[in-house]
Amino acid sequence: MNIVPFHVEHLQGLALQPMQAGSPLVAPEQAGLLGHAFTALDDGKPIACAGLYEIWPGRALAWTYLGVDSGPKFVALHREVRRHLDAAPWRRVEAYVEAGFANGHRWVLALGFEFEGLLRGFMADGRDMALYARVR
Repeated sequence: MNIVPFHVEHLQGLALQPMQAGSPLVAPEQAGLLGHAFTALDDGKPIACAGLYEIWPGRALAWTYLGVDSGPKFVALHREVRRHLDAAPWRRVEAYVEAGFANGHRWVLALGFEFEGLLRGFMADGRDMALYARVR
């Protein structure tokens, strides 16, 4: 696995896992909204994109798109995401996880986030999301 700076074109080459397949992807003109981001490549192919977007000084939002083929590299990917989170300059980092996505909840907890609440009807299509945060 090779970690490279994120480019929005990486999302176009990423076959999203089923739980994220309906998630809205970022348009090329919105790439700057993704903040400090990286892509995990396996044999030159994107298998995951992740990053931290500053909401305001002291607060950021963590995001991740995982490919269906990221499983074999998940431990290394977890370590890379954890490294980025540990080095992040923000006092508070938030993450949203779809309410019914059990694996997502397990992963965000393993990354050191704490559950803060359920956001009912949060997504444009009415899906519920869970709010997690890491606070120093």
